[in-house]
Amino acid sequence: MNKQPEYRRTVFFMVLLFVLLTMVTYLLVMRYVLKNIGQPAQAAPKHTFTSEKARKEFVPVPSTR
Repeated sequence: MNKQPEYRRTVFFMVLLFVLLTMVTYLLVMRYVLKNIGQPAQAAPKHTFTSEKARKEFVPVPSTR
């Protein structure tokens, strides 16, 4: 392993860059999450192709297992 000062400085700046990028990414994600956490969830659209009558008349088939 090479112990030259240039090598150590390069490794230091790479680690520092990684830590800073990780912090910036975390802050951006948390800002997005906290901004959207108070908004109510949208209701799922109702399926128009099924009716309650068809749902009540459904008879399940016995399993093949």
